[in-house]
Amino acid sequence: MKWRPRIGALVVACGVLGLAAAMAAAEGFRGYLAVSAGQMVAEENADHLFVPASVQKLLVAAAALDALGEEHVLRTVVRARGEVSNGQLEGDLVVEAGGDPTWSRTFRPDDPEAPLAELAASIADRGVERVTGDLVIDVSAFPGRRFHPDRPLVELGVALGAPTAAIALHDNVFEIVIRPGLRPGEPAHATSVEPIAIDNRMVSVGKARHGKGSVEFFPSWGRDEVVVRGEYPVSEGSYRVRVAVPSPESWVGGKLLDHLRAAGVEIAGEVVVQYAASSADGPVLAEVATPLVDLFEPILSDSTNWLAAMLLQAVALEVTGQGRLDDGIETVATFLTDDVGVDDSSFSLRDASGLSPTNLVSPRTVVAVLSYAMSSKWGPTLLGNLAAPGSGTLAGWPVLPVVAAKTGTIRNSLALAGVIEPGTADPVVFAIFLNHDTRPLARRRREVAALVRSWVAP
Repeated sequence: MKWRPRIGALVVACGVLGLAAAMAAAEGFRGYLAVSAGQMVAEENADHLFVPASVQKLLVAAAALDALGEEHVLRTVVRARGEVSNGQLEGDLVVEAGGDPTWSRTFRPDDPEAPLAELAASIADRGVERVTGDLVIDVSAFPGRRFHPDRPLVELGVALGAPTAAIALHDNVFEIVIRPGLRPGEPAHATSVEPIAIDNRMVSVGKARHGKGSVEFFPSWGRDEVVVRGEYPVSEGSYRVRVAVPSPESWVGGKLLDHLRAAGVEIAGEVVVQYAASSADGPVLAEVATPLVDLFEPILSDSTNWLAAMLLQAVALEVTGQGRLDDGIETVATFLTDDVGVDDSSFSLRDASGLSPTNLVSPRTVVAVLSYAMSSKWGPTLLGNLAAPGSGTLAGWPVLPVVAAKTGTIRNSLALAGVIEPGTADPVVFAIFLNHDTRPLARRRREVAALVRSWVAP
């Protein structure tokens, strides 16, 4: 991969050569490809591998649409494990979770828990008044990892590291309020409105640490508890932080139990999380179905990381029968080689969101995916949910032409890929990557936007 120094004048002195090398290192690596009507418009390092950041979501979304189709739905089904007679279920109520990630304010701003209320009401409408057994949450659809191995430990306890789960509510995130004690040396305070225990190990520190608080959050896996530790200055006010739910299945199960009771359905047993496939073969008492296409706007335009991870495992569930992370990655890789037709040396995939700095892909591969999408039945859905200038993650960018594009931004990496003037006879399909680039983000965006503008036909 070649460096790209931008020193215009002839450099002759050793000292200036050293300066040139330093400037080149600061500006890192660049690669791009732009094509129109099958012809190359511009190219630089198009076959080199780059960190794609959230442009990775383009690959996952395309693979999902290709494998599942636009009509696919995500289902959560409640069955009886036993006979229902005279208002009583002799046995368990089993929730077969299918990985629906839409029970949140992103999709249901007025009432994220509406699907739980809908399930409870449907069960009551079927005449069930009492369940002699347990409320079983069958989460066998998503076995294996819940936290990505590339996430730093300090991210696992906050919203950025929220786990995937076969059943989820509020993006598997809840809020904790942090406030200092009255004086240095006293415990700081952490409170939550959710029934999730907080193991508070924070200490208040003096004003000299103002602006330098170091509060950390760690999930206690398998238990409804979060460990909070670190320092919080007494000179700072309270603040709210979004924290990852450590045990999403039992948390959502508890919420559903509350809705069932409110609907007049008594559960004699308790909430039980079941990791093996359910043996329930009784009647379906309730079901909630969500169209897959609802996921693509927040994933592609707003670049929601957790939704992308949930989508990847939903694809794996449909294709392989189980929603594992590694099966999802393999499904996307197979799509790229067998359907798009790129070589397996042109990418290396690690996650769905692009947060992992070990994802690698070439500009040519991304352009191939976009070109494949434009020739596919589902192409308008993919392109129609990308960001447009001034919207989604393109809000705040410099002036761009008419474009449908996916941004990608992680530390020292910036990417943009999409279609210029989509819907016209000869749109330009492009992918641009800047890696290992320590310049201010605004400056990097200006460079990328200028490239895109230069590819618009006069």
